[in-house]
Amino acid sequence: MTLMKVEDLKPDTNADLKVRVCSSGGTRKVKSKKGYDLYVCSFLLGDETGTVEFSAFGKDIYQFEKLVGKVIKLNNIWVKEWRGKLQISKGRDGSWEEADDPDFPLTSEIVG
Repeated sequence: MTLMKVEDLKPDTNADLKVRVCSSGGTRKVKSKKGYDLYVCSFLLGDETGTVEFSAFGKDIYQFEKLVGKVIKLNNIWVKEWRGKLQISKGRDGSWEEADDPDFPLTSEIVG
């Protein structure tokens, strides 16, 4: 898959992106569709074209917390629409890795 920009994301698709992890929204407990307690944390990710919310669940939250401020490459992530806004998550087959890119826009350039 070719790397996409945030502005090109479409609901109900998978995508590969390079983004900066701009901030963490804090962890909260929610109920799954099957009634299980889940922990979820929202992170604001972005590039020069915009920002998108990333939802991390369970053990992924702690791994993602360490990435705030860093540039990452997301592979095969799931894009969905929730309450009129695009959100992304790892889904079943997604992954991420740190990306060394000194020319990538800074958080202050992404979120203004």
